[in-house]
Amino acid sequence: MEPHSYDVVLYRVSKERACSHHVINQASKLLKLGGTLVLSGEKNDGVKTYVKQACILFGDRTAAEKKGKGYLATITLHEFNQALLDDKNYPSTRESKKLPSFSQITKPGIFGWDKIDRGSAFLSEHIPIFLNQFSEPPQTLLDLGCGYGYLACQASKHGINHVTATDNNAAALLAAAENLKAVTTDYKVIAADAGDNIVEHFDTVWCNPPFHQGFSVDGDMSDKFLKAVKRLLSSSGRALFVVNTFIPLERSAKKYFRSVEVLANNGSFKLIALALDKHKNIMSDQRVKHGK
Repeated sequence: MEPHSYDVVLYRVSKERACSHHVINQASKLLKLGGTLVLSGEKNDGVKTYVKQACILFGDRTAAEKKGKGYLATITLHEFNQALLDDKNYPSTRESKKLPSFSQITKPGIFGWDKIDRGSAFLSEHIPIFLNQFSEPPQTLLDLGCGYGYLACQASKHGINHVTATDNNAAALLAAAENLKAVTTDYKVIAADAGDNIVEHFDTVWCNPPFHQGFSVDGDMSDKFLKAVKRLLSSSGRALFVVNTFIPLERSAKKYFRSVEVLANNGSFKLIALALDKHKNIMSDQRVKHGK
């Protein structure tokens, strides 16, 4: 894009700070003097802070105005400022230095990009127990909402040979592809919204959906992921979700699955095992309490 050639840039701020900083920086490079950046977002997104930061960068004094549930600001570029916001070198992937015991490629713009998500770690710990539900070891896995691929990369440790990872986040797909390439040769990385353009069926689906503490979770979002898993799971397959304990996913899941089981609960997260057919409840043989 030609620098300083645009009159207006519109941006609904992201939840990831580095991503928002990167877009604001790019807007300052693309706008003409006198051009405007229109920022919108909700309070939980940090939009008011981004407006203040953009005003400093642009040499403006605009304040965010409340519009319904969100905020809106139109910020005018008065000067070309070289003191850009810290975007953590947003465009580039890198090996995380905060994961000394787990080497993975990641980048800003992915949820939890510089850590192992606690929910995903909880799911990973219980994979052996979950796999006891299968009469035959699963051979195909779908990681639905894969992020940088932490869960997908666990598959080969458990004898799952064919891995598909999907997300609607371009940064996540880029990192997941690099990470899967390091651990397996039989993998696919697919851009999709809750797997909407995937037609294959899988022996197992693992999912850490984008429901997080501090952000509202509506029933439509839960149903969206549950419907996707029902469509993508083989008739004898099993799915495993990890969600915060306050999310009543198992209640919604009963509309779509014949078998719904809370496999484990550590007080912060719970694991929900789902199947289209009825099967023996493994908790009757192996009780899991508080993640143990």
